Amino acid sequence: MRPSSRLSFCLAVLALPVGAACAPEAAVPAVTPAVASASAAPAAPAPAHVATTPDEAFRATKPAPLANDLPFSPPVPVQRRLKNGAQVLVVENHAMPIVAIEVALQTGVDREPLDRRGLCGFVAQMLLEGTKTRSSLDIAIARDRLAAQLSAGSGLETTTVHLNALKDTLPDALAKVEKLRGVSYDLKENGQHEIGVIAEEVGAVLPEVVTFENNGKDARSVDYSRLTALLIEAVKAQQKQIAEQQQANKKQQALIHAQQAQISQLSQQVRAVQATLKGRSGAKAAVQLTKMEAQATRQ
Repeated sequence: MRPSSRLSFCLAVLALPVGAACAPEAAVPAVTPAVASASAAPAAPAPAHVATTPDEAFRATKPAPLANDLPFSPPVPVQRRLKNGAQVLVVENHAMPIVAIEVALQTGVDREPLDRRGLCGFVAQMLLEGTKTRSSLDIAIARDRLAAQLSAGSGLETTTVHLNALKDTLPDALAKVEKLRGVSYDLKENGQHEIGVIAEEVGAVLPEVVTFENNGKDARSVDYSRLTALLIEAVKAQQKQIAEQQQANKKQQALIHAQQAQISQLSQQVRAVQATLKGRSGAKAAVQLTKMEAQATRQ
């Protein structure tokens, strides 16, 4: 093929796609879908929603925003450090007359030896079983007298001792109760028989629970519900006296038993001495009789 013929062939080949792209598309006959002779069946209704919780409707509704955002100021503890190096965090809140103290040790169950499981909890419980100066009973009596809550326990990483007590305890509750009288009386209005206390007597001992007239002298009524606090403290004080008396009785009984043992021992020693003296007296009499017989023989 000659060069000119080759060039004409290449141009013809390159022009073919262009011509084909420019050619009009052949008409495609439209396909009409066949119409079903019978009408389509109605769709099945969706299943009714079943509530999983009684308040699901309430939970699905977003609550309305508050008219005013409530202020929140997190407490900032005051840090202190004791002479032994222990760190102290103090948070003051004077809304309630309560003092709460919690001592946390950075040792818990995770520090227990593998062959001594339960050691941490055992040590925590033993913390309340007495000290060098107070027995377990002494601690229990003091705790009940102060209406305090004292507990100890161990967790995964810490061991804690918690104390919760009132800031002030009613002083001399038993002495105040001893000044009160329980009386019975009949109401003037209907003659109904009642029991109670004399408001004036209660006012002289515990004016906080008595309502007075405007003159400040004549008692109007007594708030019996507030007397409960005084009675509780009085009962605890009395129980403390009973416990102390029981301890004193036990010591006295132990002393009596010891003295009885000493008396029994002394009695045995006295009988032994008496037996010895009796034996010596018999021997001496026998010696004197022998001497008298010897003298008679000589005569």
